[in-house]
Formats: sequence, structure tokens, C-alpha cells
Amino acid sequence: MNTPEIIKRTIANAIKLLDAAGCKYKIIDQSGTEYGILTAQEKKKSKNYKYPPGTLYKFYHPLIKDMKVGDVVVVKNFDYEARALQGAISAWASEHWGKGAYRTCVVGSDVEILRCE
Repeated sequence: MNTPEIIKRTIANAIKLLDAAGCKYKIIDQSGTEYGILTAQEKKKSKNYKYPPGTLYKFYHPLIKDMKVGDVVVVKNFDYEARALQGAISAWASEHWGKGAYRTCVVGSDVEILRCE
């Protein structure tokens, strides 16, 4: 396919502007001609989760969602790594109650949480 002259001139002007601005670019015209040296980045690898997203939340949330100040809940844990469960609980508690409003600790495979504020 032959590229019309108006398109070639427009691309040439765009290249001059992009070069003057110090930009990296890659232009592919309708005939497939490539201009510039920009290469496409590799697609980021998705994170490998130890547990599928939402799994820990579904486990602990019903147990701690209605806690009041002074309440202690022992989350009996048989299926998950204790530190991973503690981290998930702490993240939720920080977001919903604020930092310093709770305390957690791991006891064996279980996680205990105290709501302080």
C-alpha cells in the first residue's frame, strides 16, 4: 500500500516535534513503515499469591468485623500460614480502625487480635 504524501509529511513533522522534545517514540504508518526506536515493554508478570485473592479475607472477616473496643478474638487457624493470616488481619484492621487501634499476635498456628480503640 502506498502512503499518501500528506501522511508522509505529517509524520515527518510529528517526528521533528518529538525529536525536538526529546521523546522516545515508534510510529507505524498505514503501509507498515516504522519510524523511531521505541520497543514495547514486556508485559508485567502477575503476582503469584500464596492464597487466591480474597481467601484469607473470607476466613477472618466474619470473626472480627463486629469487634468493639476491648474485645479479643482468637482466630483458630488450621489452613493458612499464621504470619500470612496475621498480616491480612492487620492490614484490614489498620484500614478500618486505624493504626494503633488494635494489637495482634501469633500463638502457635492461631492469631489473636485485641481491639484497643
